[in-house]
Amino acid sequence: MTFDYARPQATAERLLARFGQTCTLRKTANFGTEFDPLQTTTDEDVTAVDRNRRLRDRDGTLIGQNLRTLYVSTAAGKTPNKGDEVAVGVDKASVTSDTPFIEIAEVRPLSLGGVNLMWEVDLAE
Repeated sequence: MTFDYARPQATAERLLARFGQTCTLRKTANFGTEFDPLQTTTDEDVTAVDRNRRLRDRDGTLIGQNLRTLYVSTAAGKTPNKGDEVAVGVDKASVTSDTPFIEIAEVRPLSLGGVNLMWEVDLAE
């Protein structure tokens, strides 16, 4: 009997859509030559749950550290990558030149049986 991994993926997408918020994922592509570098940016809407937590007593130290992690839905078909940027709680239609974007430090897929349920994204703050 084979387990149907589509059901947990649908559950994860449903819960992220219900409890998450729209965020803007900014992807930057570099191309051109060394002497004539060119760059394009594209903004894409994704749904994410923001988990901001404080780490204490990490590695035997008493130093407190804040760690901000986003759980990003796979429903939009957008894959966040290390080095991309995200604006939390802002959809791409509302992005202005003053919108604060945070760089993505680490991306880990949360998957079962080769099916990605969501992306776990650590932000560099």
